[in-house]
Amino acid sequence: MKNNLRKCHLYLSDTIHYFHTWTSQGAVKVHPEDPCKDHVYSRTMAIIEDSETGEVIVVHPDNLTFINNEGGQDA
Repeated sequence: MKNNLRKCHLYLSDTIHYFHTWTSQGAVKVHPEDPCKDHVYSRTMAIIEDSETGEVIVVHPDNLTFINNEGGQDA
């Protein structure tokens, strides 16, 4: 199964992770002076799995670098 998943690294980490899928996560931007101006929105996140421990986590896409089959980084 893991052969079908894309390999990736987290920012400042050399541990290989497996990318599963994109997901959405709710977030709130709070306006300190006027709560009526608070803004609720959805942001795109990635679900990845640690190749060593099997731990599944949700991370911001800016923290991912995908790895191609030759071990280099995808553009």
